[in-house]
Amino acid sequence: MVFGLCSTRSFPGEFIGAALTALEQAIIAKYPGYTATAIKMTALPEGYHCLENLQNCLADNRDTVYIAPGYNTITFQPFQDLTLKKDSGEFYVAYGVIHPEVNKATYSNISVMGLGRRAAPVRVSNQDMAGSARKYLGSGADPGTADKIYALKIARPGGCGGESFCKEVEYVCGDGIPSDEDIALVFRAYVEPAAAVGPAWGEIILDRILKFTPSP
Repeated sequence: MVFGLCSTRSFPGEFIGAALTALEQAIIAKYPGYTATAIKMTALPEGYHCLENLQNCLADNRDTVYIAPGYNTITFQPFQDLTLKKDSGEFYVAYGVIHPEVNKATYSNISVMGLGRRAAPVRVSNQDMAGSARKYLGSGADPGTADKIYALKIARPGGCGGESFCKEVEYVCGDGIPSDEDIALVFRAYVEPAAAVGPAWGEIILDRILKFTPSP
């Protein structure tokens, strides 16, 4: 079964793209004194194609699509430094479309995964994302778009500082993600309602990540 169906296609469109650009600008403006670096994103191998190319399909599932930071498909090493060092002040802000709100998924989530052990101690669902974009856009934002997008901060212990829509990644007694281990945020969008299968890749706006580092 292929992803999505031609008869059910409904792309979120330019209005969401513009809203995401405004959200990105608002996120960067909220954290003066930091340098923001965009993390390159990729769609994980589509099952049929990776089988044809004798690639590792990474547990592909026809019910969902996977989005993650860009990586070398041979070595599985990320293209960029994805560590969040303890006490460094570094943090991520992930942002994007809440896929169920634009009818491209029944459920979506984010797994905060350590690339060493492939463990995900922090997980966030689309229900947890509701209203999160307003933290950056303000209460006067257009609900027609603001409630269809999200922003989530990921930091080391103490990095949230009481902020809402923020998750801290710990490492205690062998549990969690060590300071020197790459942290990959993996995004999934499950089952387009009208198609009863994962959404078509060309109709999904990829989730995005900004990495913030204290400016010199």
